[in-house]
Amino acid sequence: DEAERILFCGWRRDMADMINEVDQDAMPGSELWLFNAVPMHERAERLLDKGNKAPLQLKRLRLRHVVGNPSSRRELVSLQEISDGSAPDAAGGDAVMLGQPTGRRVMLSYFTSILILSDCGMGEADQSGGVERDVEAADCRSLATALGIQDIQKATVLRQQALGRKLEPQPPTVEILDIRTARQMSLISEGYVMSNH
Repeated sequence: DEAERILFCGWRRDMADMINEVDQDAMPGSELWLFNAVPMHERAERLLDKGNKAPLQLKRLRLRHVVGNPSSRRELVSLQEISDGSAPDAAGGDAVMLGQPTGRRVMLSYFTSILILSDCGMGEADQSGGVERDVEAADCRSLATALGIQDIQKATVLRQQALGRKLEPQPPTVEILDIRTARQMSLISEGYVMSNH
């Protein structure tokens, strides 16, 4: 059994619970990368869920951070790690200030598994559509992220094949909120789960 390299695209209110679950099952030395639009200075506070959660005390996982838009193909191509204030620079030197790039970049092929979270409530505020519109928007972001990842993975496989190398990337698992989106998702991927977020 080897250490895992997991990518979570998106953010959920119960992110701390999800991270703790992964920490319990992961092999020591595993990495969990959080790629979402939540600014670094807000992440620690959000993980505490307004004081309802204890601070994370991870035993097996090392958290890594990327700030950006997971549904942007351009941003998915190369993920730039952002410091949480404790991360050393890419050369192993001193800790980099909170929110600053560490100098480390990784490609999607680096990850052993990818989970796309529903990101419900993370979009633009819209007073006219309420919850249903928010669910649709979250599913649209998840679908766009899944398509972008699959496109990048296919291009990477073709490049590796041209070099005589074999690469079998893991398709992303996508959290879907609306049954109508699940039907669309089933046309492009088997890796989705329905959630009652």
